[in-house]
Amino acid sequence: MIRASRITDDDWKRDLLLHYAGPSVQQLFETLPDLPDSDMRGPLVNIEQYTPNMTSYEEATSKLNAFFLPKENATYERHLLRQMKQKAGESIDAFTVRLRIQAERCGFGEKVEENVKDQIIQTCQSTNLRRELLKRGDATLEEVLQVAKIFETVAQQEKSFSGIEQKPPASEVNKIEVNTFAKRNRFAEPMRVECHRCGYFGHMARDDKCPARGKSCNKCGGRDHFAKKCRKRKYPAESSAKRDFGRQERIDNDSRKPGSKDSSTVKHIVEAETEYVFNVTTPDGNGELQCVIGGVLT
Repeated sequence: MIRASRITDDDWKRDLLLHYAGPSVQQLFETLPDLPDSDMRGPLVNIEQYTPNMTSYEEATSKLNAFFLPKENATYERHLLRQMKQKAGESIDAFTVRLRIQAERCGFGEKVEENVKDQIIQTCQSTNLRRELLKRGDATLEEVLQVAKIFETVAQQEKSFSGIEQKPPASEVNKIEVNTFAKRNRFAEPMRVECHRCGYFGHMARDDKCPARGKSCNKCGGRDHFAKKCRKRKYPAESSAKRDFGRQERIDNDSRKPGSKDSSTVKHIVEAETEYVFNVTTPDGNGELQCVIGGVLT
């Protein structure tokens, strides 16, 4: 931001830094102690050495860095470096980058490359590469990397000649399976079976979560199923009024011979759970009704 604005005045650069940092950082900056006039900086020492000729902008960044940057423990950082190993399938270049980043925290100074080289030799994946590097004695890091790259190239070419399938590096994308959706649908198909008690999907009739469990059918009066899934036979009815009463009657009206009285014969009655009383009349209105009970005409 400061460079893009082409600001060269140090006081302006400091003020712009504090402005974009916000009010909380501005209040904190006012409470930070001034840098000493010598190299003895007390508890604030954890980054670059103080120089007496610092500008106002450089002094501001030094004070803020001294407060915000974590205190580094070189002994612990070196321990982490010694634990680092080359991962399976990791190239020597990628491994070197990880080692360099960690070595910068260890306080090695000018011996960063030497420690990185030693760690490569100790923890590289290839035993043959380690043997070759040990033969070269005091080789530089650049020479070690050149030899390591040659070994990697030869190893890949050798596998190609021998027909050994090589696993893709971590940077490559694995093939996407096209049958994943089909597999998921295959397991989801049983959930589309219709329940023969309630007519809904997503469960079986024996499941306790079936909404028809414990309910009465409005068609037959039975339990544990709805009317739309009722399987009991429906008898033909003469009228909608008789269907509402829950019973079916078949009545045959026979015309008797001349001189005889008309009669109505009830052949059968399908009983329902609820009993009803019906009114039967004769054509002549005399109120007499002949019935056959037990095979005897009355």
